[in-house]
Amino acid sequence: QKKAWQDHKRECKCLKSCKPRYPPNSVRLLGRVIFKLVRLHPQHMEKLYSFYDLESNMNKLTEEKKEGLRQLVLTFQHFMREEIQDASQLPPSFDIFEAFAKVIVNIGIFTNATNQPLLLIRLLICENPGPSCLYHSLNLMNSK
Repeated sequence: QKKAWQDHKRECKCLKSCKPRYPPNSVRLLGRVIFKLVRLHPQHMEKLYSFYDLESNMNKLTEEKKEGLRQLVLTFQHFMREEIQDASQLPPSFDIFEAFAKVIVNIGIFTNATNQPLLLIRLLICENPGPSCLYHSLNLMNSK
């Protein structure tokens, strides 16, 4: 919880700077991902299923959906302006637009040695990406 508190303080700082207009959950979720990527030591990143390994959905997006993501990128930049003033403060090789395309729908199922599911994570569900997009972040854990 102590490590999570550090990220929580950073997110609160960003939220306060946006008052009274708060960003959608997808923007907050990507902010949390960045806070964790920046904090992780490179040797620990090699052991984890990396954010960079998630499938990009760029080739599946229509121009209308890409425009919706561009709007999310602008919202994200406004939200994170207190913590990230320029691209050098982002994790290496991090592209915000590409990151939103990755978290539209990515599911990970982790299994134990006998292939029984341990954890299912759905990072983000997007209903009708575009200007009127509804985003829902959802984390499901099912340990056996």
